[in-house]
Amino acid sequence: MKSTRIKTFIFIIYFFALFFNNISQIKAAEAPDDNSSDDLSQEHVTHITGENNPLYAMVSSLAGNYYERNILAELIIVELSIYVSLLLKLFALVNSVEIEERCLPLKQFFVSFLLNSTFERRNNMVSKEKFEILKQSLNSKYIDLRDKLSQQMHENSVKLFDTVIKNKNLIQENIDFLLNILLVLFDLGIERFLGSSAFALFSFFDEYELVLDDFSSIFSSSSRKEISCRFISNKDAIKWVDFDFCYNRVDLNSLEEKVDKSDRDQFTSQIINSSSLDIEELCKTKEILLTALDLLKTGLYIIFIFERNAFFAFLSHVREMELKIKEELDKINCDGLPEQKYLELKITVRDLLRTDEVQSNNLVGECFEDCLTKETITSSMTSVYKSLLSAILVLKSFGATFLGVDFFKLLFENILKLFEDYTKKCAQQIKKVKSLTEEEVQNLQMSTM
Repeated sequence: MKSTRIKTFIFIIYFFALFFNNISQIKAAEAPDDNSSDDLSQEHVTHITGENNPLYAMVSSLAGNYYERNILAELIIVELSIYVSLLLKLFALVNSVEIEERCLPLKQFFVSFLLNSTFERRNNMVSKEKFEILKQSLNSKYIDLRDKLSQQMHENSVKLFDTVIKNKNLIQENIDFLLNILLVLFDLGIERFLGSSAFALFSFFDEYELVLDDFSSIFSSSSRKEISCRFISNKDAIKWVDFDFCYNRVDLNSLEEKVDKSDRDQFTSQIINSSSLDIEELCKTKEILLTALDLLKTGLYIIFIFERNAFFAFLSHVREMELKIKEELDKINCDGLPEQKYLELKITVRDLLRTDEVQSNNLVGECFEDCLTKETITSSMTSVYKSLLSAILVLKSFGATFLGVDFFKLLFENILKLFEDYTKKCAQQIKKVKSLTEEEVQNLQMSTM
């Protein structure tokens, strides 16, 4: 497994070096002074050369820790889905026959990406202010063009092609800008799943890097009538290319509060007064339960990579229980805890439940790009399984401290029941994959691509 990772890493760095060496105009930024904004799209540089590069310095300053880098990478991948959709629509205008074959794997990729983002709740690991700064840093210069492209793609309007011609250079500039930030984040260190997702997108934009130029050439050499005829004859195929579910996604991470704030405050006070917990311990317990649920979903997501029907059936049941548990946990108001303290508490909980070990074994994204060895897959699955077993011990330990608090006692029992039921299924699935031949495992991977 170590050898495979080293080879993959060397190939990625080599690929990135070649790819970015050929980009003619790259968006970047000077490191801001004390009075400047954190807008990344202020200045230009020609190449990314390492830590002395202004863009590298800016990204390091803007996303100063692991969790900020992860959410910024997630936001960039969402933004890039707009341009994936755009390039495929341009491709469909001239070659609609192949579009379904080319588009289906990417739709599967983005569905998987969004699913993973709901499990990780990355936006919860940064302050609300920082989250808004990160979003604004990506959108400030290109927001009007982004919204116009999004609207015209949604309407399946022929006007889209006029917009592309008029803004071709700006579109390419924004793609390069986003890819370069993603490259820096990759180099600084992000989750394995995000890293493999980034690599998949680099591969896509490398493959389709001439689409804008080819489209521009065809458009400029064709009459308006010819373009309209092309559009009409390929209209259904162009409309079928749709990643709106990604770049206009609805936030599934937040559960609408069904409890009035005053009621939440009162309930929180009652729990504190009836137990030996203070507000910090109460919120830590709440976060342990929420993070454990996320961990279980991620574990199932990885271990049942080849059994998606079973996975979605399991996920449906887990989410049904999760909604009930979250509805109860929503009664606890952690607003009284300073935001920075709450973020530190969340990191402590993630360390306690060993979520990073699960993330480091999340090879789902890599299976979209290449066939991994059976040993690599089963080793990662086994590591994830062991992390789930470790989480059970943590839950039992904390659950035992709330024997006199019925509110928490029941919640811990419900989550433990989920873990115990599904870790058994995970063990069976790992055993099943281990019994397969190398060729059978590769065939299963091919079916997921």
